[in-house]
Amino acid sequence: MKKILSVVIALLLMGTVCAATACSGGATLADPDDYEVGQVDVNIEATLDVACLNTTQEKELMQDLAKGFQAIYKNVKFRYTTLTDYEAGIAQEIVAGTQLDVIWVPDAYVTSLADEGLLYNLDKYIEETGFDTSLYDETMMALGKYKHGTVSDASQYFLPRDYSKIVTYINRDLVEKYAPDFDLDYYVENQDEWTWEAMLSLCAQLKSGMENETNKPYIIESMWQWMIQFYGMVESYGGTYLNPETGEVVLDDGFKQALESIKQLIDAGYTKYDSDLTELSRFHFGQAVLAFQSRPYLATAVMLDEEYGADCLEVLPFPAIGENPKVGTGTTGYGICTSTKNADLAWEFLRFMMSKEGQTILASSGKAIPSMNELREGENASWKQFEADYNYNREAFLYAPERDIVQSYYDMISSAKASQHEKALKNSIFENYWGGNMSIEDAIDHYKQAVM
Repeated sequence: MKKILSVVIALLLMGTVCAATACSGGATLADPDDYEVGQVDVNIEATLDVACLNTTQEKELMQDLAKGFQAIYKNVKFRYTTLTDYEAGIAQEIVAGTQLDVIWVPDAYVTSLADEGLLYNLDKYIEETGFDTSLYDETMMALGKYKHGTVSDASQYFLPRDYSKIVTYINRDLVEKYAPDFDLDYYVENQDEWTWEAMLSLCAQLKSGMENETNKPYIIESMWQWMIQFYGMVESYGGTYLNPETGEVVLDDGFKQALESIKQLIDAGYTKYDSDLTELSRFHFGQAVLAFQSRPYLATAVMLDEEYGADCLEVLPFPAIGENPKVGTGTTGYGICTSTKNADLAWEFLRFMMSKEGQTILASSGKAIPSMNELREGENASWKQFEADYNYNREAFLYAPERDIVQSYYDMISSAKASQHEKALKNSIFENYWGGNMSIEDAIDHYKQAVM
């Protein structure tokens, strides 16, 4: 069976349902379940079209993997579609007729993208090629399943390339300069005591120490609108964004506490809210003391050590909030788009990405922690050897796995509705409340009107 996708996605993005059989134009989609697994000739001449997030780290990682793949498939070329507003952009690309083979799948969108027929069900590929899912982190593998594996016999729609949680990047030199009495080493040795309150204490000392500076660095640089980061804070306060059973809006007291905690940082002058910030731009140039980001940023953050010396960069976990702290955790997952004409070749690339060779490329780059258990675990794991001469705390990247929280809040709604929610959060709540334009209650009311 074939589906034709064009106006359907455009209308879905506006919240309107259109029967696929009634639409024309756009990309032709294969049935995600009805396919035969074929063999791929290593001498095949083809181009793989890859869609990924438009960040420096992600583009470099995919290019590194492509080079490794091309050592085997020498006549395969790669073409990249990079998107900043990815969730809406991927649908628009397909509407425009862009043929995509391998696509990045945001953790929170796997179910909705599968429901809309944009992703191959990988179960048949996994079974017939003997791909062993047990070799990889179980939680990350579940993220690639329908409804994140919470339903019985859930199918696999993407493979998890890596394991990544949000951590605190710290410029030691700036801490010593502006908060000389703060004992950073104590928190490296006692990571469980690096709490939101401890961070606030450091921020207050830093602000006092910068009082007479003309060109002050930021105290905290962060992409506050980054949903997985904010979601971890909401969960730490015991809050709820959307009802996990129905997808209905909740936005309870815990949700408001998370909003208020960030607003307090902004009002205190510890950070700024920049709605356009999609990549950190100051920390690695020594223009911010603290930054919140995940593992892929490390390869950029080490610019500090290259500029200021091997002891400048430090890493701690995300500050613990409350008695049951949570931290946004996830993976970079890739699946096969049903617009592909090279499904078997796309699968071979995914298999290479997940192979020991592919996972080693990721680990050696410093930008990712492999999802393969063998390469992720152990004192001498290769990812820990990245910039081995530098003395940053490597344990922070895996610290306290019981705190890990993954994106499951969009499992009950379509990707179009999820995109609508996310835009409304950023435009109605984050922009208005953190930007100082509305009270928290007015901003939430504005959001609710936007998603009705």
